[in-house]
Amino acid sequence: MVHQFMNYTCNFYFRRSFVFEMNKRAGSAGASLDNWFVKRRTTERDKNSTSQLSALCVSSSPSPSVAVSSLETSELKWPSVWNDKQVSEFTTKYTWLTASEGKLGCKVCAEVKHLGALKEQRIAISLEWATCNTTCNLSDDRNKALSAFRGKIKKHSDSVAHKLASESLKKKEMKTLEAAANELSKHHIEKTEAIFRSVYYLAKQNRPFSDHQPLVELQQLNGVDMGNILHSRFTATNIVSHIASEMRDKIVANIVTNDSKIAVLIDESTTMSKKSVMTVHLKAVITVDDTISEPEFLFLSLCELESGTAECISKTLLQLLSEAGFSKEFLEKNWIAFISDGASVLMGRQSGVAARLLDEYPNLFIWHCLNHRLELAIADAIKEINGINHLQIFMDKLYSIYSQSTKNAAQIKALSESLHLQCLKIGRILNVRWVASSFRTVDAVYSSFECLAAHLQASAEDTSRDSLQRQQFKGMRKRLVSYSFVSDLGIMHDVLKELSLLSLELQRSNMTLPMAERCIKRTIRILQSLEIKPGPKVLETEEALKEGRFCSIQLEKNYKWKPIDKKRFLQSVCNSMEHRLIDHGRQNDIQTVNDMKVLEKEQWPDEPDLRFGEAEIRRMARRFKVDEEEAVMGMRAKIDGERNTSSLYSLTRAVNTIPCSSAQCERDFSLMNTICTDRRANLLVENTSSLMFLHSNGPPLCEWNANYYVKRWLLKHRSAVDTQSRKTVPTKESKKAVWSIL
Repeated sequence: MVHQFMNYTCNFYFRRSFVFEMNKRAGSAGASLDNWFVKRRTTERDKNSTSQLSALCVSSSPSPSVAVSSLETSELKWPSVWNDKQVSEFTTKYTWLTASEGKLGCKVCAEVKHLGALKEQRIAISLEWATCNTTCNLSDDRNKALSAFRGKIKKHSDSVAHKLASESLKKKEMKTLEAAANELSKHHIEKTEAIFRSVYYLAKQNRPFSDHQPLVELQQLNGVDMGNILHSRFTATNIVSHIASEMRDKIVANIVTNDSKIAVLIDESTTMSKKSVMTVHLKAVITVDDTISEPEFLFLSLCELESGTAECISKTLLQLLSEAGFSKEFLEKNWIAFISDGASVLMGRQSGVAARLLDEYPNLFIWHCLNHRLELAIADAIKEINGINHLQIFMDKLYSIYSQSTKNAAQIKALSESLHLQCLKIGRILNVRWVASSFRTVDAVYSSFECLAAHLQASAEDTSRDSLQRQQFKGMRKRLVSYSFVSDLGIMHDVLKELSLLSLELQRSNMTLPMAERCIKRTIRILQSLEIKPGPKVLETEEALKEGRFCSIQLEKNYKWKPIDKKRFLQSVCNSMEHRLIDHGRQNDIQTVNDMKVLEKEQWPDEPDLRFGEAEIRRMARRFKVDEEEAVMGMRAKIDGERNTSSLYSLTRAVNTIPCSSAQCERDFSLMNTICTDRRANLLVENTSSLMFLHSNGPPLCEWNANYYVKRWLLKHRSAVDTQSRKTVPTKESKKAVWSIL
């Protein structure tokens, strides 16, 4: 208690000295802040001094016989049935509590006095509490008196009038603070803006916080006045958190105010420091000056998970949405979709996160990411075709040879330059990475075939290598120049190219579910046509097999390896895609996807009736909680050929808000790995989330206006021109003797 009292005193005089310095620099502008802070602190000190002094006496007294009771010094203030402990307990729990002549009152209600227009709704401030006239019928039984006081205090604390008065007082104080901040001189704001822009630059460029001080020093050397303080990496961390918090509040306020529908995308992963985290992304419509844009992806937060269970993930997600500013009432009306990958803990039908969310939000549209489902379809096809496993193993060996050995990488680079050939980077195929990565690897081997064959031949004849290595390279080359490998390379190139194009299409931000289904069916038809009319790379490899030479390299027949059965492989891929990507999911979700097709003119009959698709429109309107009759009228107007179908906008925007892929979450983790490098592995999850938020959602530096964020900062923090803090001087190794000659 003594420590708290000393902290209170030091904090009061510290604030006074800060305001005094601001008065010297800001003149009359600082005077308004001075008067406000002095008035507020003096009032708080006068009201709390008695309880603090009494607590100090009690805590520092050596024995009860020496202690002086605070009730004896102010026996007319607090009720006589209270002792020191109860005074401290109630005033700590209910900070608004005050007393006079043994009667209780409310400081908040006394200051607000009335609630204005709310009085007409029979919500009014309690006169008894506002005038400090609350008492109870004292009886001989002290316990009954204490219970009566406790009941009255609890009842007043929970009353609607008291809560409204508290909110009114907070708004009043905030307006006073904002008015005081607006009166600060331009000198304070401009110098602090320079600091904010420097920190914002670091966040957008994924630079560490430790670069802040050298960047400030560089600007000072170039003649820019960067103020006196806010130059440390700790301040940079706080500024980034402040900007991200204010931006998040703005985005959420825009969504809530305009009643926009939202879709939530989540995924889980592990950081460099082995912490389990969850990324949360939104897709929603942002309204600016009554202009409604198309739904956009918005990074919300990266949060740490206590465990990887479905219960923990769902609880953390709901808590995060609540803390961000989305009330339960808003979510019940406007949360329309939940999208994630196919992990059982997330999409499990019995006790997964999706099932738990459906218990609270029954109309929620649950969707399994199409990109992940595409990867599952390819994995199913690989299991059916045995020859693909041999190809995958060989490609992994090529990857290990040229990625794990700097010697081999340098040799093949020098060889490609001498032969004037291009040698692309070789990765892995058909592993955890998406299909576009597998296509790049196959394309790299196809394009660098001649260079690879030459290097494997040279390595097999290199006497500086041991016999085991030479035999390995010899066997690798024999597999590379075999007829079966060249044949497999051609069919894999054509198939993976089409699947890669589909994967990239599904990752587009404006891709809707009806559009995605059309792309999937188109790709299936293209793959089926490859059985009849081979692709360009298959034609090239077939011609090479007839000539026995591919890319000027003589091919060798080896009956040990059998080529992939092309027709069977193509049919297996098509069947897997139809099973995994079309009509796969919960029954009501599949019905909703089919209902969405009536919004596409391509799905209409030649001469549709005016009531065409009315049942589908009504089902979607009820599920997404938009005006049903308005949506039906808009659909009729669209069928009738009217250009202005604004009545249908609410439904179409809700449909377009649902993404078909959770690729944005994968990009979040890529960004997280870019920020959390080996040297920044201990970066807190909260700070990582703030950096990711600014990088994903923040405007470019040239378009960012720091003025608003600086003013909000100055409500609770110091400006860059403050002189109360000492400037941090980093300790560096001095080499003045060397520097003097340089």
